[in-house]
Amino acid sequence: QVLYMLPTFLAVAAFPALARTLKIDPHTGRRLLRGAVKISLMGAIPLSFIGILFGDSIMLTLFGGAYAPAILTFKILMASLVIVFPSSIIGNAIFAYDAERFFVGIVGLAIFGNIFWNALLIPTLGIEGAAYATLLTQLMTNGIMWFKLKKLFAPVIS
Repeated sequence: QVLYMLPTFLAVAAFPALARTLKIDPHTGRRLLRGAVKISLMGAIPLSFIGILFGDSIMLTLFGGAYAPAILTFKILMASLVIVFPSSIIGNAIFAYDAERFFVGIVGLAIFGNIFWNALLIPTLGIEGAAYATLLTQLMTNGIMWFKLKKLFAPVIS
């Protein structure tokens, strides 16, 4: 959860410039957005890779052997960083386009998607099922946000 906060700091810092620039100069705003997403991914990819590759050592060193059963869950959630980091910035860009109402649907989809995947996966996979449910819900909702942003950018691209 602490790692999930890191992209929020970047998104909050970039939002005023992003919102202003997207309205005044959409082409520059698009470059700013791409730069912010790249920066977020430059943090997410190494953190995710390290977490997946060294998850065993990290969990055992920080929490001890009692938490060994949570190692796979930790690794699954570390993979989600690559999805979560840019989504904070993408979400802010959608807000900058005054498309806040879109988020009501995304939040509803996230709630029901997570309930659906949890109900489907927890009975057979346990806590790892919950982690997979989180990952699948994030893929689904953030994929939709990317498509929405692409639609919002369509006038800028053409």
